Amino acid sequence: MRKFFGSIWWVLFFGATYLVSQAVIIHLLQPIGAKDFLSLQLCFSKKFYLHMIQAWQASGQIVAYKAHFLIDWFHPIWYTLFLTSALATVFNAKSVPAEWNKLLFLPLIAGIADELENLMQIFLLSGIKVTQGFVNISSGCSLVKWTLALGSLLIVISLLFSKKHEARHLSA
Repeated sequence: MRKFFGSIWWVLFFGATYLVSQAVIIHLLQPIGAKDFLSLQLCFSKKFYLHMIQAWQASGQIVAYKAHFLIDWFHPIWYTLFLTSALATVFNAKSVPAEWNKLLFLPLIAGIADELENLMQIFLLSGIKVTQGFVNISSGCSLVKWTLALGSLLIVISLLFSKKHEARHLSA
């Protein structure tokens, strides 16, 4: 896996694809705003969740929220591949030992958690009775997604600036 994904070309391709996807999602969610969107994702509160959804329904913003799922089904694929290739490429460039290869699965777990979160959100929007358990599962998936995706990015950044491993060329 490290050998296959360890190419700057994969980083550039999947990074560009991810950025375009992210820009489209940001545009679609503009009526809601990042703060409210992230607050809903990480709320762990049935009361807060229902309050936000009802407010978005009353203002018509729910249309923007539902529309973002059209892109968000594919978005986890792009950031999973981007982060995996970034990790593999920096691992190769810094001659990181093979024992670290298990970290290449962090973006995949983040992407799976994101897809589960999307499923839960659509399920919660379908008109079923919203329970605290469903909100907890959705928020838990979101927390896992954000933690592992940002953690993967921090690993890449910290290794790029690390002097512990001698830098080699980024493989093409």
